[in-house]
Amino acid sequence: YYIGASEGIYKFNNQKKWMATYPARLTNGNSKGPFVNEITEDNNGRIWAGTETGLFLLKENDTQPFSADNLPASSFIGSTPVYALMCDKQNRLWIGTSAGLMVYHQQNNQVTKHVPDPRNPASISSASIRSIFFDGLGSYWIGTFRGGLNKYDENLNLFSKITYNPFDPLGINSPKITAFAHLKGKIFLGTDGGGLQ
Repeated sequence: YYIGASEGIYKFNNQKKWMATYPARLTNGNSKGPFVNEITEDNNGRIWAGTETGLFLLKENDTQPFSADNLPASSFIGSTPVYALMCDKQNRLWIGTSAGLMVYHQQNNQVTKHVPDPRNPASISSASIRSIFFDGLGSYWIGTFRGGLNKYDENLNLFSKITYNPFDPLGINSPKITAFAHLKGKIFLGTDGGGLQ
């Protein structure tokens, strides 16, 4: 297991009951590692970490147990904070940042960026992405900070939005969607200030 913390990443071996610390490996020369917001594994077994200072690809080998390199196509993220990560069946990395939703196509090293567009009502509602979930039925659920909930239909290439309305008893409890959970065919939302929904 990989555990993100305020100063880097820890690796926990459940069978051997030991934990190794690697807080200095994400520093790019700094004395202190960045806050790690999210960790995910892609379909090739590679580990990705989203931090307050960008996106990192973690590598393990015999001579150096743990090292981190910036994403080869890092120009689209740079030092932008990364809050959410998810890898889909096509091995595309969905990256939630403070500057929009990025989809990294690893096969051809291309990036698709989704940001709010006031001229397009089918665009995403907020550039600050905090959580991502794929329901297995072709829809991607995107939780934003102050922009509510977005459902992305890849076949139609559009976002449908559920925004926060305090006067709607059937609506979402908060405009800040920070987490998703799937249980028995239902999707649960974790919010900032509105509890679990």
